[in-house]
Amino acid sequence: MTLDSPAAFNEPGPSECTPAESVDIHVDPNNAVQDQEIQVNLPKEGVDVGCQFHAKGEQLMMKSAETQTEFTFYIPSHCTTSTQVEEGDFQIQEVDPPVEEVTETISPEVSPQKDASYLPSTSDCLSDDSNVSGSEDEKEGKLKPLNPQDDTKFVVFKQELFKLFTRCPDCGAVVIKKEQSTQGTQLFVTMICKNGHKNFWSSQPMIEGMAAGNLLLSSSILLSGSTYTKVASLADIFKLKFFSERTFYSIQDKYLFPVINEFWHQEQNSVFSELGDKDLWLSGDGRCDSPGHNAKYGTYTMIDQHTDKIVDFHVVQVTEVSSSNAIEREGFKRCMNHIKDHGGQIKVVATDRHVGIRADMKRNFPEIDHQFDVWHLAKSITKKLTEKSKKKDCGELSPWIKSVSNHLWWCAETCEGNKELLREKWISIVHHTANIHSWDSADIYHECPHPPIPRDEARKKRWQPGSAAHDALREVVFDKNLLKDIQLLSLCSHTGNLEVYHSVQTRYVPKSQHFSYKGMVARTQLAALDHNANTGRQQATVTRGANQGELQYKLVFPKHTKEWVAKPIMEKTSRNYLNPILDAIVDRKRKKPRERSATLTAPHIPKNIASKPRPPRADVITKLTTRFSNN
Repeated sequence: MTLDSPAAFNEPGPSECTPAESVDIHVDPNNAVQDQEIQVNLPKEGVDVGCQFHAKGEQLMMKSAETQTEFTFYIPSHCTTSTQVEEGDFQIQEVDPPVEEVTETISPEVSPQKDASYLPSTSDCLSDDSNVSGSEDEKEGKLKPLNPQDDTKFVVFKQELFKLFTRCPDCGAVVIKKEQSTQGTQLFVTMICKNGHKNFWSSQPMIEGMAAGNLLLSSSILLSGSTYTKVASLADIFKLKFFSERTFYSIQDKYLFPVINEFWHQEQNSVFSELGDKDLWLSGDGRCDSPGHNAKYGTYTMIDQHTDKIVDFHVVQVTEVSSSNAIEREGFKRCMNHIKDHGGQIKVVATDRHVGIRADMKRNFPEIDHQFDVWHLAKSITKKLTEKSKKKDCGELSPWIKSVSNHLWWCAETCEGNKELLREKWISIVHHTANIHSWDSADIYHECPHPPIPRDEARKKRWQPGSAAHDALREVVFDKNLLKDIQLLSLCSHTGNLEVYHSVQTRYVPKSQHFSYKGMVARTQLAALDHNANTGRQQATVTRGANQGELQYKLVFPKHTKEWVAKPIMEKTSRNYLNPILDAIVDRKRKKPRERSATLTAPHIPKNIASKPRPPRADVITKLTTRFSNN
């Protein structure tokens, strides 16, 4: 059978080839309209001849298995049959020849290692796969060498693959012995034919002694945000040959972590250069590696409000601080100091209402305007009102909860940086819900901005003057801490984009999975690179049909609102930023160890967060008891 990759086999030596013999081809160029015969006169000795047609049925290649003479010529119509003879004349019937002339071409580019017994049928030549296409060079038979990371890969079943190893690529004789071995995802096959020719074939190229598939698949696992456990489980179910867990973590530590770290620092330096001497408006928020208050790691991230790009982040292990509640404060300090050390001119920082961060801002960064995130404060108010509405005689408060939250956002957006105006606008919600739309108790804001409400509509509203529900609302609105904190919403800063980034980060660092410190850092770096590479995406539009050009939306039903809402569908994210990372990983493997940059080292922190030293294994097992124990 013809092998598409003859370079993978050993070239036959001079002693293994017989001298070529001449072959005469007789073609009648004048008989183009009718069916014509093409006569080939072969030597009188007993020989085998194989023929094959290219996909359009216009190219004929024939080869003598004994003399290894091969040639190609073109036929001006689609062939309908193919055959093999041992001696005498070779004839092919043609139908409906569309051109007037037959041209004989001897092609020097035909491989000398084609299998003489391969006789493709028309169905073998034609494919229904609309995705199969080739470049101009491939169509001309000029295959350029590809880097392993750029080459296309296929899933091949063993029984189909080994059909290619039935004939010797040197002489076409039957293979009498095959030996196979694997190295992770790579397959090695050694073949010996009845004439004694020995050939070796491998399914993948090697990169400095390592199978390219092992390196690239390990890279793909990490770069996609997946984990070895999940992919290895998939391979086990699929019965796909796979490498060991030890191999993956060795590749990850030696090649993946250093390259990802280099690309993140390049991206971070690019962000600092882009921001230049501009005043930075930053939003910061923390994220723990597990739900609840028993986190091992905490990641604090700073994002630029104008460019929507991640500026900096820091991973903190709980053993570095007093408790898990102090992780966010420590991460905030590190981010602020690191950005200022790189020349960042921070003007505004928006955070949640973390007490420790608020104290640090007053003490260490008094020149920076500290703002609270509107989203976090609105969420807190909604939670308090929801609890109030569940109490006796406060059910009428429930329909107003969403309106009160929206009122907070409106106050922050329209206060024009005036903290006192912001405070008075917020308090006005108490008058509005009591159907009072003008008042004299304020200094700046005296009436609602909406037009007069008609009496018929006012009667339909659930006004609450003097009711238990209205008193509960006043209790929340006039809370002393809330009135104090609400003044830090004057610039209407929020961390909404940072919450979107956290959803991206969850794909790379799921909270249900434990990672090492270096794994946490590398995966967070990948999440930041992914986010920064896909900022500025526009809303997707319909590309065809009657609604072409219209904006795309999806309908969702959030559990907390219990109402259908429309959300914009954004353009698909791009993964082109990963191509240079893969190239760098392969280049790092090709370098000598002394030429590579140093591998990453984790800070001197304990590997686990146990409060006691680990006892001997045998002692712990001895103490093991179960509810089914006889003792």
